[in-house]
Amino acid sequence: MVLGLSIVFLLVLSIWVGRQEIAYSFAGLHIPEILSRKTFGIYLLLAFALGLGLVLFWPYPTIDLEGDRLYDLVTGMFLTYLIIRSLNIQSSMVTAFWGALCGLIYFQQPTMDGYPLPSFILSWLVFPLCSLPLTFLYKKWVYHFDKKTDQHLLLRFQMIREVAFAGVIICGITLACNYLLLFHPLLDKLGQQTSIGNTIHIIMLLAVALTCYLSTRHRVGIGFGSSKKMNQHVAMSYSIATTVLFSSLISMLFSLPMPAVIASNQVKEANNLVLDKNRRNVHQLDITTISLLTPLLAFLLSILLASMKGHVYLKAATVVFIVTLSILSRLYFNQWRHHNKIKLVLNDELQRRTEADAEINRLDVLAVTSQFNVLSKEIDLKQKGLINLSLYLRQQRDYLEDMSKRLQASTRLNHIDDLKKEVSLCATELSDSIKLSEEMDQFFTQVDELHKNFVSRLMMRCPTISEREKRLAILLRLGYSSKEIANMMNIETKSVEISRYRLRKKLKLERNVNMVQYLQLL
Repeated sequence: MVLGLSIVFLLVLSIWVGRQEIAYSFAGLHIPEILSRKTFGIYLLLAFALGLGLVLFWPYPTIDLEGDRLYDLVTGMFLTYLIIRSLNIQSSMVTAFWGALCGLIYFQQPTMDGYPLPSFILSWLVFPLCSLPLTFLYKKWVYHFDKKTDQHLLLRFQMIREVAFAGVIICGITLACNYLLLFHPLLDKLGQQTSIGNTIHIIMLLAVALTCYLSTRHRVGIGFGSSKKMNQHVAMSYSIATTVLFSSLISMLFSLPMPAVIASNQVKEANNLVLDKNRRNVHQLDITTISLLTPLLAFLLSILLASMKGHVYLKAATVVFIVTLSILSRLYFNQWRHHNKIKLVLNDELQRRTEADAEINRLDVLAVTSQFNVLSKEIDLKQKGLINLSLYLRQQRDYLEDMSKRLQASTRLNHIDDLKKEVSLCATELSDSIKLSEEMDQFFTQVDELHKNFVSRLMMRCPTISEREKRLAILLRLGYSSKEIANMMNIETKSVEISRYRLRKKLKLERNVNMVQYLQLL
C-alpha cells in the first residue's frame, strides 16, 4: 500500500515537473516553426533516453534520511508548489526540494554540519547569474546568423532553424539529466526499502522519465511568433543547457554532498529580467518567489510535517487542509482576475461609447450649425430681395396714383396743344413703367421658391387649391392686408375678400380661427 502510494505520488510529481519545469524552458521557442510535432517528439525522446543513461551511471552520493522522512520531503515539495501556484506565481520543484531537504536536515541535526551548503548556494545564486552573460553571448551569435550575413533570406531562416533544432536537442538532454537527478536519490532510497531493490528503482525511474517526457511533449506545442522573439528564446535555450551542463560537471569535480540541480525556470526568469524590459516587474516577482519564497516555505512545511512523527491522522488532516485552502485560493484568485478582466473590458467599452457619442454629437452639432448657417444666409438674401421688390411695387403704385391725378388735371386744360403735350408726356412715362407685370411675375416666382415647403404642406391639407389661391395664402402668410393684395394683384378689394372666404372654406376653418395665424403656423 505504501509502495503503491509512493509510486503514484512520484508520478504525479513528475507530471508537474515535466509541465512546469522542463516545458517552461521551451516556452516561446515556437516549436512548429522549427520542427513538426512528431519530429520534435522523436528527438525529445532520444534526448530523455540519453539523459536517463547519464543519470544511471552518475556517481552521486545518497541522501542519508530515514524512509518516512522521504515522504515528508516529497509532501513538503508538493504542498509548497501547490500553495505558490495557487497565487498564479512561478515556482520551482528544484528550489522547493532544496528548502524541504534543508528543513529535514535541520530537524535531525540543528547544527550546520549536515547542510549541503555549496550545492545550495550554487543552485540558488551562482549558476542562475552565470546564465546572464551566456544569454547575451548566444543572442549575439544567433543574431549574427539572422541579420549580419549576406546570404538569401530563405538560407538565413534555414540556418536559424538548424541552430534552434540543435538547441532543442541539447537543452532536452541536459534538462532530462538535470531533473531526473532530482528523483534519482529519492527512488534509490525507496527501492532500498523493498525486497527487489534496484529493479524497482530502475522501473520507477523509467516511469518518471516517461511521465516527464509525455508532460513536456503535451505542453510544448506553442504558437507562432515574431522572428526576433524566437531568436531570444533560442539563445535562452542554449544558455539553460550550458548552465545545467556546467553545474553538473562542477558537481562531479568537487564531489559535493548533492548534485547542483538548477531550476531552469529560475534561469529563464533571470534572463527575462534583461531580455523582456516591458514585464520586468513580473519577472522580478517570479525570480524572487523561486529563489526565496519557495525554499523558505518548503523549509517550514518540511519541519512541520517532520514534527508530526507518529501522528499520522494529524499529518493527513494538515495536508488535506493545505490542499483545500490552496484550491480555494486558486478559485478565488481566478474569479477575482476574471472579474477584474470583465470590469476592465466594460470600462474600455464604456469609454469608447462615451467618446463615440461625444464625437457623434459634435458632428451632429457641426452639421446642424452648418446647415442652419447656409439656410439662414439663403433666407436673408431672399428676404432682402422680397423687401426690395415690395418697396418697388409700392413705388409703382404711388406713381400710378400720381399719373391718374395728372390725367384728371389735364382734362381741365383749355388749349388743345397743351392737352396733347401732357398726354404725350404721360404716354412716354407709362411706356417706361410697362415692366410692372414682369416684376410682379418675378415677385411671385421668388415667393413660391422661398415658401416651397409651405405650399407642399398647404396642398396636403387642401389638394384642390388653385394657383391663384396659393399666392393669396402666401401673401396672407407674409402679413399683407386685403387692400395691399388688391393693389399688388391689380384687382378690387372686394374680390380679395371673396377669395379669402373661399380659401377659408377649402381649409375648413371655423369662424373663430384666425386664418392668417393658421397659415403662419402651418
